[in-house]
Amino acid sequence: MDQAEQDRRSRIRKEVDAMQGFKQLEFQPCLLCGRGMAHNQDLDFYRVRLERFLIDYAKVQQQAGFEMSLGGAAALGQILGPDHDLAKEPSPQSPFLICGQCAMDKKTPLALLSERSVARDED
Repeated sequence: MDQAEQDRRSRIRKEVDAMQGFKQLEFQPCLLCGRGMAHNQDLDFYRVRLERFLIDYAKVQQQAGFEMSLGGAAALGQILGPDHDLAKEPSPQSPFLICGQCAMDKKTPLALLSERSVARDED
């Protein structure tokens, strides 16, 4: 372990003492690799809350039509028009954990995390 890594770990240890706790029952395996949060002796991991939305194109078109009827004044349309939900969340997902090693992997697309989280919630 090089000096920079030792310094980083020392800084994180000091920060940990001042942070809010994470209870044992809250731990779960990494959503990507399936291993524990400390399997590679990293000091950090991530709790991720993903929110996925679907666009309601009918409402978007309705809003765009209203704005066009005002001469294309989008700002005016937002103020005067109805405040429709232009996107909706199909089903809320519970948060999941990702170990520090997987979090640094640039090969993981966000959509994959969403799919795995939904599958985990269904089990």
